[in-house]
Amino acid sequence: MSTNVSPCQPIATHRSKRKTILRFVFILLGTLALILSVIFAYAFVRYRRKDKVQIGTDLLPITTPLRVSYYEIFEATNGYSESNLLGTGSFGSVYSGTLRSGKNVAVKVFNMQLQKAIKSFEVECECCATFATGISVNS
Repeated sequence: MSTNVSPCQPIATHRSKRKTILRFVFILLGTLALILSVIFAYAFVRYRRKDKVQIGTDLLPITTPLRVSYYEIFEATNGYSESNLLGTGSFGSVYSGTLRSGKNVAVKVFNMQLQKAIKSFEVECECCATFATGISVNS
């Protein structure tokens, strides 16, 4: 009598398929865990760097504009003496001086007789206001 039933597979074949499937699952889970770890590490480093940049951008202290009288500037430059002259240009001269507070300053004196000097003064005032780096005195 012949039956069309295939013989049973040996037990070793069942175990080897199971081992192959388990090996595949563990490799897949390990790879997934590694990829997620790299993504989290990248996000963490980027987040920390962002915090450092935000902290570092506030390095310059906020200062209020310094108000100085003409007399104090006159004293600081020793009456606009030749010894304090740093240089001259087409629109005026620049003098060095030290205020009573001990702060060193450069003072630009414009020749207001020239029309272009007035425009130059306005442009420099705009620049100083934009960068908040200087003292402007209108006399």
